[in-house]
Amino acid sequence: MNNITHSYTVQPITSADGQLLHKFFLILQEKEKEFGERVEKDLIVPPNVVVRASKSGKSSNEKHRIFLNEVLSPLVDRKFLLFLDCWPTQADLKKLRTVFAHQDSQLLIFPKGSTGYIQPQDLSLFRSWRFIHEKIEHYIHVNRTEMNLNKRQYFVNMHSIIHNQLCAPQFKNHILSCFYTQIMRNIKLEYLCPGTPSAAHILNTYFVPYNPAIQINHIVYLSGQIGIDPITNQLVSDDIQNQTKQALHNIQTILHAAGSDLNQIARCVVLLTDMNDYQLMNQIYASFFLSNDDYPARTTLAVQSLPANAKVEIECTAYTRWYKNDLAHANCHRRLIISSY
Repeated sequence: MNNITHSYTVQPITSADGQLLHKFFLILQEKEKEFGERVEKDLIVPPNVVVRASKSGKSSNEKHRIFLNEVLSPLVDRKFLLFLDCWPTQADLKKLRTVFAHQDSQLLIFPKGSTGYIQPQDLSLFRSWRFIHEKIEHYIHVNRTEMNLNKRQYFVNMHSIIHNQLCAPQFKNHILSCFYTQIMRNIKLEYLCPGTPSAAHILNTYFVPYNPAIQINHIVYLSGQIGIDPITNQLVSDDIQNQTKQALHNIQTILHAAGSDLNQIARCVVLLTDMNDYQLMNQIYASFFLSNDDYPARTTLAVQSLPANAKVEIECTAYTRWYKNDLAHANCHRRLIISSY
C-alpha cells in the first residue's frame, strides 16, 4: 500500500489486526536509477526502513521486487492475503508467487478509482503520517532550526521517526477500525467507480474460511474444487469441460502435495448446476483415470448455484501412498465393489 508525493514514495505495511509492521520501503527521487557509491557509503539507514532510489521517485518492476523480497518477505507467515493498489508494477500475482513460491499467498488489488474510498492506509495511516510530518516541518521553520529539509538523510530520518511513532499501541485501534469499516463492510463501489464490485464481494470471492485439504493420518479430505486458474483466480472459461478439467487439475495438485494421487481417491462428490452437462463432464472426468478399476465411488448432485458462478464443483476423499504400502504389508488390497440393487 502506497503513498506518493512529487519526490518520494513511502510503502508501509499494515495488518488486519491493526498493526503497523516494523519495516517500510522508501524510494527517493534521484537523477540516476540508483544511489551513487559515495551516497551509499554516507547514507545512514535506520533498521526500520529499506531505502532505494529511482528517477521518478516512484516504484517500478525492479523496486517492487525489492519491496517483496526485503520488506514484505521477513514480515509474513506461510499463509497470507496481500492488498495492493492498482499500480501496473505490482498488480501481478505471478510476481508475488515467484517471490513466495513456497507460501500460500493471495493478492487482491483495489479497483482503479476506489483507493481513496476503501484503502485503509489512505483513510487512516497516511493522514496521521502527513500530520506528524507537517508538525515536524512547522517546528523546524518556526524555530529556525538548522536543518536542510531537502537532504536525503533528512527524508530517511524523518520517515523513520514517523514510522516508529505510528507503531505505538495507541494507533492500533485507529488502523484497525479503518480496515474493518472500509474493507469488511459492503461498500457499494459501483456508485463511486462504475463497473467495479463492492469490497465485500472481492473478499467473498477470493478469501473464504476454509483450507484446500486436511490430512488425518493416511486419509486426505479435500474441499470442493471448481475450475479456477490458481494464477489468475478466475474461471478458465464458461465451458463445462474446461472447468471440469481445471477442477481435476487443482485436485491433482493438492493430492500430490499430500503424497497422494488421483488413482488413490476413494470417493468423489460432483456438483453440477445443470444436469444437461452430465455427459460432457463425464467425458473429461473419465480421462483423468487410467482404467475403470481406478474410478472412485462417486455421487453426482444437481445444485442451484456454485461459487464464482462455476458450473461444476468436485470434492473428494483420498488415501496417501504410505497407506497403500501399509495395506500391502497387511496382505490387503483395494477392491472394486460390485453390487446389484
